[in-house]
Amino acid sequence: MPISNYPQGFTNGLTVRNMPVEIANTGQVFWVNNSSIVPSQGKYGSDGGSGNTGNLGTYLQPFATIEHAIAVCVSGRGDLIMVMPHHAETISSATQFNISGNNIAVVGVALGAQKPTLTLASVIGATITISGAGCSMQGILITNSLDQITNAVTVTGADCYLDIETRDSTALIEMANLVTCNANYLQLNLKHTGFPTTGRHGVTGVTLNGVVHGKVSLDYQGLASTAVVNFITTACAGIEISGLIWNGTTPITKDVVDTITGSVWIMHVYDMVAGASIVGGNNQTPGATSATGIISVTSGVHTLPQTVSSPGTVAATITGGPILVRELSLEITTAVQAQACTVQFAATDTASSTTTTFSAASASISAMAVGSFLRLDPITLATAPVVGATGGVYLGSPGADNSNTNMQLGGVHLPAGTIGIITSASNTGAYKLHLRYEPLGSNVNVLLA
Repeated sequence: MPISNYPQGFTNGLTVRNMPVEIANTGQVFWVNNSSIVPSQGKYGSDGGSGNTGNLGTYLQPFATIEHAIAVCVSGRGDLIMVMPHHAETISSATQFNISGNNIAVVGVALGAQKPTLTLASVIGATITISGAGCSMQGILITNSLDQITNAVTVTGADCYLDIETRDSTALIEMANLVTCNANYLQLNLKHTGFPTTGRHGVTGVTLNGVVHGKVSLDYQGLASTAVVNFITTACAGIEISGLIWNGTTPITKDVVDTITGSVWIMHVYDMVAGASIVGGNNQTPGATSATGIISVTSGVHTLPQTVSSPGTVAATITGGPILVRELSLEITTAVQAQACTVQFAATDTASSTTTTFSAASASISAMAVGSFLRLDPITLATAPVVGATGGVYLGSPGADNSNTNMQLGGVHLPAGTIGIITSASNTGAYKLHLRYEPLGSNVNVLLA
């Protein structure tokens, strides 16, 4: 049975089975699908040629390309382009794909592996351009088959809304810049999947040039050598940045960069490298924040330190000011070699380059088992770390004898600089470092090695 089509709509609305259909659109709706998966009684996508050949751009007779659908849209009418599941196009130049008319919306209607995909290819200048005002693009996946694509998406039209996903092809085939915009009132939701630890050619996630009023929401996981968000050429104003950022191994400093200087912006993101929520802006250097004032971080797995003299092997770097350490412990993840070895903690002050130990040497960690802990539990700065806690169970500060309230009430004050681990022998084994601390300032951060 054919599908009923009412191209002129209904002046007084429409109710189907007592359910009102609340889709109001002043423009035309065009469908696009060039995949082999078509609706029942539908045709394969075709843009058509001369005469009466080709499809009409309806649900059952979709166009083959988004480009053709854009070409038949009328600027300012509010036309809507619906892109069906599995649709795929290749963009091979800087001029091939341009939403040049005003108030045109491109909407992908699938998720996951079925999401409509645009692939940038052939030349590094290939790009998806949105030059019309009031346009939008949603539900579209953008990827690449050529390394160092200069700009995946270029927005020059004002009042545009983008909710898109970008995905680098491989760690060796990446897009240099994802979204570049020089128009006002941008709303951008960007999900990017790249290669944070193995990528080579990512430069920026979002580049803004002279944008006034913009809202950027990120789920960025990749490697941007300059910045995830970068302000260039002309200062921007009224920019709000939020979301999640995993930028290689660099915390905070390359989340947002005002290269041109003078931009007005704020940010509140979770930085996965720093392991903390980061706030900041043009009047406040981005730094970690916590609702309770206490931040807990855990390092990756490392081999036991092999440094048998001061200042020790760097376990963490403190920037922006001092911290109060509330808890510091090493969790053994690979059993320690059966050989006498002690552990001592030290801090090196960046300003003076002075190294100061803040514990005595521990008892021997020889043959410590997986799951055991060595923890800082000082009464003074010369108290030896506690060795033991097999199975990971131990009493936190105050200590077991209930006499140590230093860590609970005051903590150990450490300056901006590094935390070092000094060992008395080069034992094999591996550990994770757990640190709970209070930053003494809004711009103070700790990066674990």
